Formats: sequence, structure tokens, C-alpha cells
Amino acid sequence: MVTNELMTTKELAEYLQLDRMTIYKLLKAGDIPANRVGHQWRFFRSDIDEWIRSKKVDLDTIQI
Repeated sequence: MVTNELMTTKELAEYLQLDRMTIYKLLKAGDIPANRVGHQWRFFRSDIDEWIRSKKVDLDTIQI
């Protein structure tokens, strides 16, 4: 697998198993690493993988 593969919003939604509207909400909030190419968004898979890792939750610190 090429780690710097570019993905479209549709491909990213499939990769993350999220709705495309959720991707657009994350974009609007500035919460997801993205690159604008013309009027379209592109996402480096390596950036997304790093972003996901940075969101890891420590279960020991969560109060349920």
C-alpha cells in the first residue's frame, strides 16, 4: 500500500466508514488534515492515519 496515496472525500468516507457529510463537517470545523485542489478536497492517507492515531483515547482516564 502506498502511504501517501491521495483520497477524495468519497474515498475517505469509505476508508473511515463515515458518511460524506461527516467528512464535510470535519472540514468545516478544521478538524481533519486536508488539501484543497481547485474546488475539491484531497486527503493524504498517511496524514489521515496520523490524525486518527492522535485522537486515540486513553480508556483509563475516561469516567463512565
